[in-house]
Amino acid sequence: MLQLRLFFYGLAFFHVSEFVLAAAYSGRLSFASCLISPGYCLMLGLTMAENLWETSLENSWKAWWPCWPGILMIVCGEALRKSAMVTAGANFSHMICREAVHGRELVTHGLYRVMRHPGYLGWLIWTIGMQLLLANPLCLVIALLVGWRFLQLRVRDEDAALSHIFGGDYDSYRSRTLSGLPGIV
Repeated sequence: MLQLRLFFYGLAFFHVSEFVLAAAYSGRLSFASCLISPGYCLMLGLTMAENLWETSLENSWKAWWPCWPGILMIVCGEALRKSAMVTAGANFSHMICREAVHGRELVTHGLYRVMRHPGYLGWLIWTIGMQLLLANPLCLVIALLVGWRFLQLRVRDEDAALSHIFGGDYDSYRSRTLSGLPGIV
């Protein structure tokens, strides 16, 4: 039960801190700032179902599964994502901006000096950590595959939008930095 309690604490912290940082830095709040979608709710339902089913099995291996690797990934993923949000400040948005906004600038310092999408990498690490915490092998694979595909499409769209807005500055930045996500250029 400790793992399940920690899972809900991790979930609550993630969503509340996302909303608070969005409010503090951008002021552009909507329900999207909560980062809850139908697909996300489905994944949470699958996560709970797998956890409850596997925990109910006699001699469940979940009883001896160490939760510290998951906790470590959750903390590291959160730290990376929130650091990226704070570094971007008012330039951060949960929604991809497709047009130039007065006062917005291309962020290329801090974590962004090394990678273009540290927040997405932080989210992916957090997602994997949440499944490791509960020792959910099926949902771990699903979350990894679906999360990676989502980020692949998101990075493609965001890179195109930033190239449109910032032109050669973004193209130059993109050519000298990694996306920060394995297998995504």
